[in-house]
Amino acid sequence: MPCWGQMQLWGIADTTKAWWQMEQAITGGLEMYRTTNDQKYLNMADESLDFFMTYFQDAIYGEVYADRTRRGAGIPQWGDHKGDSNKAAYHSIELGYYTYLYAHLFVNYTPAKLYYFFDESNENRTITLSPISDGPTGYSVKSVTLDGAAYTDFSATNRTLAGTAGTHGLFAVVFGVARHLSSETIVAQDFILESLYPNPTTERLSLRYSTQTAAVVRVRVFDMLGRQVSEPMVEFHNPGIYTKNLSLPNVSPGVYAVSIEQGPLRLVRSFIVTK
Repeated sequence: MPCWGQMQLWGIADTTKAWWQMEQAITGGLEMYRTTNDQKYLNMADESLDFFMTYFQDAIYGEVYADRTRRGAGIPQWGDHKGDSNKAAYHSIELGYYTYLYAHLFVNYTPAKLYYFFDESNENRTITLSPISDGPTGYSVKSVTLDGAAYTDFSATNRTLAGTAGTHGLFAVVFGVARHLSSETIVAQDFILESLYPNPTTERLSLRYSTQTAAVVRVRVFDMLGRQVSEPMVEFHNPGIYTKNLSLPNVSPGVYAVSIEQGPLRLVRSFIVTK
């Protein structure tokens, strides 16, 4: 049984789990998977969610219990408390919100739709839409409707919505990312990305990869909208292990992806740039 988020308090002789720890483990796993493309973090989120839905959710009366043992049983000394304003809004709504966005945008690479209602204003205005704090590179606005009709006064890459004085109503905004930057890559055992460091980085990145086939290898760096942000490195490689250093002096802080290609084979790994 997964044991993410252990807690041992108030004289209980076994580790226990709290609803907020489970929910943070799910959200944290999705965030780490989105940043690293490491499958273990997605497994962490999946296992934590499975435990949460199996043992914390009251399938008969609804809501979720506050605490369970690490094996999913109730805790008589603490009672089966459920209702709580902090639990409803601070963590549970947050969990549903981020799970929806991360699962669509960065796990399944499918569009995510959010609704915004803006009251009437007497002035022209530009509103920034950033449902996930990810800088300017992580995702874009794909389409917008206002009260069901197409709305075109927006910037896809800046994620801004413009409106003249008097514009108001219910906006439906569809966000998306570049599909080809998915962690799903065509990989063979004779073409392996062994390391990518440092991650996070400031302006230099070191790649170590191996190939057992003599072929041309191309290395490229993209932002999360699929735009190439550095000159590609193209070289012929004989079988062996290679280390390449990439310079990223003019890249803004954010999340990026490095792509290493050899014929039909392609390896993709995400990394973070900080300043």
